Amino acid sequence: MRRILVSLGLTDVGGITERVVGLLRPLVGDATLDVVVGGAASSLPVLRDLSSKDPRLALHVDAQDMPRLTLEADLAVGAGGSTTWERCVLALPTLALILADNQVAAARALAEAGVAPCLDVAAPDFEAAFAREVSDLLDNAERRAALSAASAGVCDGLGAERVAAAFLPYITARHAT
Repeated sequence: MRRILVSLGLTDVGGITERVVGLLRPLVGDATLDVVVGGAASSLPVLRDLSSKDPRLALHVDAQDMPRLTLEADLAVGAGGSTTWERCVLALPTLALILADNQVAAARALAEAGVAPCLDVAAPDFEAAFAREVSDLLDNAERRAALSAASAGVCDGLGAERVAAAFLPYITARHAT
């Protein structure tokens, strides 16, 4: 395990990024934590301070290179929102965190399908469950490989091409009349 991507949304709801980084640091050994936050994230001051003291912490503020960061990662801890699909396209094994009510259904469906385990940050046992999941993911290469394969099977990244192919005959016919 060389790199772990931590991307929980640029707005950093409730300072979740600082909380998660605090939980990860004692678990990850020498792995680099690529931590992505927005410039207005409430965790940013603490994360800047931590990154100046901990060489494993690579802070990316308003990152413009998410595809590279995602490709370089061996594991992700990510929000259960729309970036889930980007991680699936790149077959990145992920622990998905539910940060908002609108993420519950999709995150749980992906967990049930074996794509990504999910945890609700509002659960009373979140910290203990997080430590168990992360430890298992770090120690279990076969599980990470299975998550990666399941992720790739869920979303191939070709949806826009399929939509365009479906609409092209209608657009062409309309212009012909």
